[in-house]
Amino acid sequence: MSLIEKSDTILTKSDKGIEPFLSAILAHEVRNPLGYMKLAVSGLNSLVQDPRGKTFIDIISRGIDQINSTIEQVLYCSDCKKLNLNLINITDEVTTIVENFNKKSIRLITPTICYWYSDCVAFRRLITNLIENAIKATENIPNDPFILVEVKKFDGILLVRILDNGGGFPDGFNEKSIQPGFSLFKRGLGLGLFVCKRLAENLNARLIIKNSVINGRLGAQVNLIFKSV
Repeated sequence: MSLIEKSDTILTKSDKGIEPFLSAILAHEVRNPLGYMKLAVSGLNSLVQDPRGKTFIDIISRGIDQINSTIEQVLYCSDCKKLNLNLINITDEVTTIVENFNKKSIRLITPTICYWYSDCVAFRRLITNLIENAIKATENIPNDPFILVEVKKFDGILLVRILDNGGGFPDGFNEKSIQPGFSLFKRGLGLGLFVCKRLAENLNARLIIKNSVINGRLGAQVNLIFKSV
């Protein structure tokens, strides 16, 4: 069945609107060739010995990963991702996310053990996106870039706070200002914060953003307040 035929079928059978389904179909159609490209690049990497060739292969591989990441964000924006709630160890999840970035500038404060009902994949995407934003904001700071990730649990509420000293948000910018297409970064697609907002809403969390002073520099503070689902 062609992409047009699939779209026609959805239009005639669905009462939920076409946009989420078209996003899912397009994602599927793009992911298939990307998967083959990823396999081909992996095989090519084992054959190429020239360091310059490996550099180009690495660039292609990172480009493929970026496209995949963008597809994920589009799917979340279109509500094509269904949540799978389970009891997860928030301490382990956040610790693993931070360690994967392998950045000395990131400091983590978290309880020894903290469990919460959430969708593991969506939670990882949410925290990862916010830390990536903090890293981008601080990457041009010559001295003492600083990122703090803090986890607290109290009175039936889970709080995840991410702070950086990367200059903060524009004046007047808050969570109500977050819209698709608006980016805080020159090369951004304007999906990152919007996806975070949608993910937070789906996970029964409130996303609050504001500016604060950290280590003597103006920075951004993002608070995620999760309520029991």
